[in-house]
Amino acid sequence: MAHEAAAAQHYPTSSLYVVATPIGNLADMSLRALYVLQLADTIACEDTRHSQALLQHYGLYGKKLLALHQHNEEQAAQDLILRLKAGERVAYISDAGTPAISDPGARLVRAVRQAGHRCVPLPGASSITTLMSAAGAVSESVQGAAQAGFAFCGFLPSKSQERQTAIARMAEQSGAQMWLESPHRIVASSQDLQKLGIRQLTVGRELTKQHEEIVTIPAQDLHSWLQANPQRQRGEYTLLLHPVNAKGDFAQNQKLAAQETLKETLILLLPHMPLKSAVALAGKLHPDITRNDLYQIGLELKKTLSTEQPTPQSLP
Repeated sequence: MAHEAAAAQHYPTSSLYVVATPIGNLADMSLRALYVLQLADTIACEDTRHSQALLQHYGLYGKKLLALHQHNEEQAAQDLILRLKAGERVAYISDAGTPAISDPGARLVRAVRQAGHRCVPLPGASSITTLMSAAGAVSESVQGAAQAGFAFCGFLPSKSQERQTAIARMAEQSGAQMWLESPHRIVASSQDLQKLGIRQLTVGRELTKQHEEIVTIPAQDLHSWLQANPQRQRGEYTLLLHPVNAKGDFAQNQKLAAQETLKETLILLLPHMPLKSAVALAGKLHPDITRNDLYQIGLELKKTLSTEQPTPQSLP
């Protein structure tokens, strides 16, 4: 079937074919991709053992495989360029999805193009476009017309402080933003994402696989959503932060941000003075927060701090 569907097209030699592969569901491989992988003289891949199993699933045996990954991409690219100069058709596949986006491949493509050879993209599965298509993330133009668009930000930083800085930048941007996260960091990231408040977040877990989950929730609720079911802490994640559309949403997020700053102030004051005095002083520093909110937040913090610091000291 792949031959019948794709063979009529011309596939030039001395060309690199950038081939998308499934991100979980093996039925998502395109007929054109199968034909090119069968036709290729050499297949470069991120992990030869993983790719060999994938190819064999489709009945492709005995293919010449070469490893090209993030640690050897520049050197391996030069080896592949020699093969292109010799007239070979070379395909490149990553472990899953479309190469050269968050996976290796961009340096290879740049080197091949600079060497004067053609790069032929074969589109297919991508966790990024898969989630975007099912998220319903829409921003409204001035005229009220629906507009789509997003910024892809790659993986969230692995270090806590860098991640918090990145999330603070996200909060300053009104447009849709998408990024990836691994299962062993998703819980820690979800705690940092609470600072984004009620802004909508679409979570894609195990996309296209048997246990796929897609849910849209306030960013501040991601941590509790993960904790509600331990199974949710497994698998690969794609996250889409929705655009800020309504003035009400923006105002609510501004209020939440102001309350977070207030909490930081009260945490410094409460160990050294009575609640009433701490709230009065904090109120002068945060005039945009109502008196009732000031007192309620202060009361809750005092209860929390009293268990951690049972003998508060007064200022000299």
